[in-house]
Amino acid sequence: MIIEIVLLVVLAGMFIVLKIFQSESDRKRRLEREEKKLRDKAATGGFAPKQWSKSNDIESDKID
Repeated sequence: MIIEIVLLVVLAGMFIVLKIFQSESDRKRRLEREEKKLRDKAATGGFAPKQWSKSNDIESDKID
């Protein structure tokens, strides 16, 4: 009877440790995916300001 209880406790502990490792690897994978998205966006100019239309350029020339 004692052996079964100890075995169940050990198995439960192993299960918890494996779940922690799995969640940690999932979190790491998610972070790497988001970093890759940011690098791709930066490489393609995704953070550049929007281009101004011609009408805005003409109006700004009139003000100067």
